[in-house]
Amino acid sequence: MRSLILSVVVLLGLLWPSFSHAQFYTGSQQTFGKNRVQHENFFWYYYRFNDYNIYFYAGGNQIAEYTARATRRIKSDLERNFDYNIDDKIHFIVYNKIGQYHQSNIDYVDEEFNTGGQTQLSGNKVFLYYEGDYNKLDEQIQRGLATIIMNKMMYGENWKEVIKNSALLSIPDWYVNGLVSYASRPWNAEVENRVIDGYTSKKYKRFNRLEGIDAEYAGHAIWRYIEEVYGSRVIPNIVYMARVSRNVESGFLFVLGISLKELIQNCADYYIEKSRLELENREMPDLELTYKGKKRPLYRNLKKQPGGSKLAYVTNVLGRNRLYVYDTETKKRKKIMADGTRLQRVNDQSKPVVFWSKDGSKLAVITEKKSNSWLTLYDTESKEKVERPIYQLEKILSADFHPTGKNIVLSAINRGQTDLYTFTYSSSVLKRLTDDLYDDLEPHYSRDGQKILFSSNRPGEIDEEPENANSSLLG
Repeated sequence: MRSLILSVVVLLGLLWPSFSHAQFYTGSQQTFGKNRVQHENFFWYYYRFNDYNIYFYAGGNQIAEYTARATRRIKSDLERNFDYNIDDKIHFIVYNKIGQYHQSNIDYVDEEFNTGGQTQLSGNKVFLYYEGDYNKLDEQIQRGLATIIMNKMMYGENWKEVIKNSALLSIPDWYVNGLVSYASRPWNAEVENRVIDGYTSKKYKRFNRLEGIDAEYAGHAIWRYIEEVYGSRVIPNIVYMARVSRNVESGFLFVLGISLKELIQNCADYYIEKSRLELENREMPDLELTYKGKKRPLYRNLKKQPGGSKLAYVTNVLGRNRLYVYDTETKKRKKIMADGTRLQRVNDQSKPVVFWSKDGSKLAVITEKKSNSWLTLYDTESKEKVERPIYQLEKILSADFHPTGKNIVLSAINRGQTDLYTFTYSSSVLKRLTDDLYDDLEPHYSRDGQKILFSSNRPGEIDEEPENANSSLLG
């Protein structure tokens, strides 16, 4: 009888589906001064596959399913390009939005330190957060997998190899960060402009001492140059020879036949000449913009007042946002509000959402407070502020006023979908306009308020009314 019961239990275990739930450490036990502020409790589920697991929580089922499909494709492409296979199981932890990712202490515990400095350890965990655009999620997956491949190629598979190679192999920031950027981000106008600016401004003069975003773009430029001149197939050989010889410079010398110093100079000459040819027939302004001050905030969301003289813009310093209105006639600026806290981690560049009413009388700002969205209307004449909560939405990405000023159209995330909504702020009524798997972004009302223009990854052309649309809300 006991044998029969045991057989039934084993059979049920074998037939149990790969979808399950789990609780795991998310960095809650921290030393003083680095504790998370958690507004929500997450109950985790996961999908189990042969070579990776996808962890998610309520509302993230659709994001997790997309991650599972995209990972298979991206992992195969990266393994083929780097000529390296990942044998260990990878764990993807998926957050529905970056604000919920910030409620954990994940990125405070992803590195180990000893008395001699920082010890590089290769891990198999990739943390993702949905930004309302699956193309951006693809890039996050690519960066995570490329980082794992690079760590394993440079430092080895097991802990003994990691410790030995970490002690003997010194790698500049641009080498790994640039290669990860090269593998995960396509070469486009933004990357090229940053690279050319770095070379022409002599910011990349001390190449091996570059840090942060400068090291990433400069390294991307080096690997891109190698691809164009020598071909992409030599890159895995360069990385392999660097590990075998335990010297980064030897990898370039053995494979390319030139020293690292020559390679850096040739790369600089290449991009400077490319910049000269592109600017040869352009007329550039004589005015040179200068910046005075010790702090260098990031300026975003510049919005001009319709028919007026005011400019609204946001500054960001380590995640702390400040909204200002600058009057181009009086040359004075006024701080409207501050949002967020200073964090030494990934900043949410999508907030706050700032937009003007069509007549320029009101400035609208959408922020997040304790995982809820709030709309603030600032009257430029009376200087009064009115706040309204917007419930049922996880995150608002962009918005626009109706010409009458009564309604607002929103692009927002809810349960892993980016759809369009209208919000009547006088009555706090929210209406859904689209409900599908496609990303609907950057909505704008037409001048007469009868139509909504937006960008989307929908296939083909669409010439129809949005599903569930209420014409009274559109005009």
